[in-house]
Amino acid sequence: MLDSIERRLMERELHFLQRMKKHITNPQDPRNHIIDEHISLLQEVINTDQVVD
Repeated sequence: MLDSIERRLMERELHFLQRMKKHITNPQDPRNHIIDEHISLLQEVINTDQVVD
């Protein structure tokens, strides 16, 4: 279970990664795959876990 602070931190990290990805212009850049994977994992945890206040 996530507390609300952990969830907010994950959401901030998710937004950071999404912004970072916009700055990678080369589709062949290996960072794209890493960022996509990390975004996917964060979204999964944020969407499936219950939040405890």
